[in-house]
Amino acid sequence: MTFRTNDSILREVLCHWHREKVQRLETRGIRYQGDFEAAIAQLSTADANAFRKTFNRQREVGLDQCRSECVL
Repeated sequence: MTFRTNDSILREVLCHWHREKVQRLETRGIRYQGDFEAAIAQLSTADANAFRKTFNRQREVGLDQCRSECVL
């Protein structure tokens, strides 16, 4: 089992990623309305896969950078 503390990724980084995701969707004519999965479902299969791959990679890189309190 893997778990992360609440501060595993800095809030500023999370906000930046959120803005990036919304912007990426908007450039493809999709309006984000609070549900990324619903918005991603409107993309082509190739675009949806690329979207997930890009942002999943960003999350993993962010976690690997260990910029949190790391209380454990």
